[in-house]
Amino acid sequence: MDVPIIVRFEGRAIHVRANLDWSIYQLKQHIYLHCFEKAENLKIIFCGSEIKDSVILKNCYFTQGTVVHVIVVRNNNTPPEQQNQNVVATHFIAPTTEGTIKAQTEQKRSRFYVYCKGDCNGLKPGKLRVRCKDCKDQAFELDKGPESWDDVMMTGKISGHCRNHAGCHGLLAEFYFKCESRHAGNTLVTPLTLLRTNTLDVPCLACTDVCEIVLVFPCEETHVICVECFARYVDTNLNRRQFILSERIGYTLACPGLGDGCEESYIQDIHHFLLAGKNQYERFKNFATEEFVLQNGGILCPGENCGNGLMLDDDSRRIVCYRGRGGCGLVFCRQCRNQYHDGECRANIQERAQATNESYQIDRNQAQQARWLEEAHTSAAIDRFTKRCPGCSTPTEKSGGCNHMTCTRCRYEWCWLCLIKWGRNCESDHWFRAR
Repeated sequence: MDVPIIVRFEGRAIHVRANLDWSIYQLKQHIYLHCFEKAENLKIIFCGSEIKDSVILKNCYFTQGTVVHVIVVRNNNTPPEQQNQNVVATHFIAPTTEGTIKAQTEQKRSRFYVYCKGDCNGLKPGKLRVRCKDCKDQAFELDKGPESWDDVMMTGKISGHCRNHAGCHGLLAEFYFKCESRHAGNTLVTPLTLLRTNTLDVPCLACTDVCEIVLVFPCEETHVICVECFARYVDTNLNRRQFILSERIGYTLACPGLGDGCEESYIQDIHHFLLAGKNQYERFKNFATEEFVLQNGGILCPGENCGNGLMLDDDSRRIVCYRGRGGCGLVFCRQCRNQYHDGECRANIQERAQATNESYQIDRNQAQQARWLEEAHTSAAIDRFTKRCPGCSTPTEKSGGCNHMTCTRCRYEWCWLCLIKWGRNCESDHWFRAR
């Protein structure tokens, strides 16, 4: 099978129809036809690291329009069998070796997730990319891979070398996300850092279903909720006006679980509320203004798609939401919020609120089951921090960092989670996360 990719070489964009059965070395030989540089003098960079000659393209997750960068390294006297050995492990989305791709097809593939604001207009798998902080070129080699969300979200924490042909000497990396959909182009996307692929098959905190994508709350119990129930959680609390004001974050929500500290485990990135839909997200963004109006004696217009805040000067029952003041023109009753009428109100405002707003309650037993506990699902582990090397069975202790392990006895490089030879797919799927 062939796939059209774009090769960036010294300012040119070379369109190549690559056979997915090729090795990287064969791709270099094909590029020779366009740039007349020997394959031995070329380095292919993708996602911040050089790809080894032995990697097969079909294991690189290349799709239509994938961009790779090629740089020339002349006067290299290193024997071919030793070339491309000192490649920095990047621990994020990148190609894989043939051995690992088979293992990954037998289990759920851990992914990053983004909210695409383009044509997708919704939740999508995301791809992490890296570029030079100065010139924004993707021909950038990392000195080391990121080990935390801070490394990715805070520009300039990871160093490297820009290989831009124009002579940029940038030394700092800048990470960014793209929507996996090939139709998204350069559409702005927002990474949702609390979302995970449910590789542990944890049931949802609310509905108890085991769903493919879940949100893991930042509480000590690490409670899990599915995307659909989280959207309903946001909607319910908007209707009941029960968002929490945090001095550091603003209005937000905490974990609805019943564990110690859940009530204070706030969602810090408000973009997660996009999961409830754009309309609800717009309601959320207006929430602070509405709360100010209500707490200072005002009311909100009940008109459809209005919600205009009205500060009243008297106790009149007849309220007008004037169009000239940004309103909808509705004339309504102050007491029942229905269209204005003479005589008694047909329903009490509190009764209407109880009838339209559903409650959101969590069962304590369900909450105990809906927890993201990596160590409870690691059957091959000796204990929480020690596992045996797949090469020589020597106990190996892990005290943090990435999942790329090197045995001190036999020098075998292996994956802490998969317990197999370390490969690019492990970098892609597990990155610095525990699962």
